[in-house]
Amino acid sequence: MPLCIVINHIMLLFMTQSKQLQLEIEAAAEAMGISPSTLGERCGQGGQFYARLVNGKRIWPETAQKVRDKIKLLKTDSDAAKCAACDTSHGADESSPQGGVAQ
Repeated sequence: MPLCIVINHIMLLFMTQSKQLQLEIEAAAEAMGISPSTLGERCGQGGQFYARLVNGKRIWPETAQKVRDKIKLLKTDSDAAKCAACDTSHGADESSPQGGVAQ
């Protein structure tokens, strides 16, 4: 295992739950193209949720899990919406020489 991965795992062990969730929110928000505070609000925790995490406030484990579950749901919905906006098929189609691409 590369040294950088080992160091990241060790750092995660010593991070607070608030800091871990903050980093998860930041990564998910970037992937979704929205701000972390917007993602916190969409997770049902209010517009100041992310700011409280950044300030090191504590979070209940149940709340953290609810936020993680909602992030997964939002990412799934976001991926489905992106796919629905696409006008090509993603499956192989034997009758199409383009492998399922609409012509």
